[in-house]
Amino acid sequence: MLKFGEKLLPASCLSYLAFRLAWRQTVEAFVYQQRRAVDGGQILSQFDWPHIEKQRPIMAGFLCEVPFLAEVAPQVQLDVLSDFWARHVSLAHYRASLLDEAILYAACESAAILLERDPHAVPLHLKNGPLDVTFPVDEALAAEIRKLYLDLPSEGDYLLIGQFLDVPPEESRKLKKKFGIRTLETEALFDLLGRWTIQPSINDRLAGLLTSQEVTRLRKTLATHMRV
Repeated sequence: MLKFGEKLLPASCLSYLAFRLAWRQTVEAFVYQQRRAVDGGQILSQFDWPHIEKQRPIMAGFLCEVPFLAEVAPQVQLDVLSDFWARHVSLAHYRASLLDEAILYAACESAAILLERDPHAVPLHLKNGPLDVTFPVDEALAAEIRKLYLDLPSEGDYLLIGQFLDVPPEESRKLKKKFGIRTLETEALFDLLGRWTIQPSINDRLAGLLTSQEVTRLRKTLATHMRV
């Protein structure tokens, strides 16, 4: 389990819902980008996922909710989401990092926004998943999803980092110190922007969030981006 300060993020139907919706929206972003990029726009079989529309422009993954991480490649977003999920459902305790705080915030926000703006898509994203859950899709549920991160201690530093990109290094260091931003932990966020490949172990970190059939399909979809 992940520990934020002195509080654990509880493994619950709500956390499943948040990360299931975040994962599904990010798969859509990846599939949509690949369909546009390969074979002159022809749709290749490995990019066919049930319930994903063929031509609808969509967000570029759940991490878009953190402006600094909006340009992280969708496949890398899926990789970090799977790593977070594996530690979240583990019996061992892990100290949450600044990146973990950003991932939780982004997953909850992207899920809550989907619930508010496109509630009819939610049942499709949950359909045939590993958990048979039924939720009343409304604004109250969106509020409950947001409470997952609001109830945990966080300064929201991941939302401030982008403001220091155009500031000279010395001034940036002073401002970060003033605002108490954890400089060493920000490096993990910067590293994501330069990543393109993902760890093969992504397929082993999604138990409980995806079915075995979905994991197999994901492995084929992401095969060209696996790190050797």
